Amino acid sequence: MAKHGGCKVKYGITFEKGDDGKQKLVKKGIGNIPLFFISLNTDELYGLLNGMSYNLDEKPTKVEIGIFNKLLNSLEEQQRFLAGQRIDPEVTKNLEKFEESLARMREILVEKFGEK
Repeated sequence: MAKHGGCKVKYGITFEKGDDGKQKLVKKGIGNIPLFFISLNTDELYGLLNGMSYNLDEKPTKVEIGIFNKLLNSLEEQQRFLAGQRIDPEVTKNLEKFEESLARMREILVEKFGEK
C-alpha cells in the first residue's frame, strides 16, 4: 500500500498553522498516509476491557499502560520497516511526521509512567 501512494482518510484530524501563526487542530481529508496494523489477541482485548479505567480524570491502569506500550512497540517496528522500503515520496513525508509522533508518545510513556 505504501508503495502505491498510501491510504486516504475522508475524515481525519491534522495540525495546521492558523492566521495567528499558532498550530491548531483541523478536521479534513488526509491522503498519502502509511497504513499500520494493530494487533491484540482475544485475551489482551478482554483484559483491557476489564482492566480499563473509564474515568478520564484517573491515572491509566497497569493494563492500559501495558497495552499502550505493546501497541507503541508494534507501531515503531512497522515504522522502521517502512522507512527501509522504497515507497511513494508523499507517504515518506507523512511517515517521517509520524516518527516524530511516535517519539513523543514514547517520551510521555517514560516521563509519566516510568515505562520503556
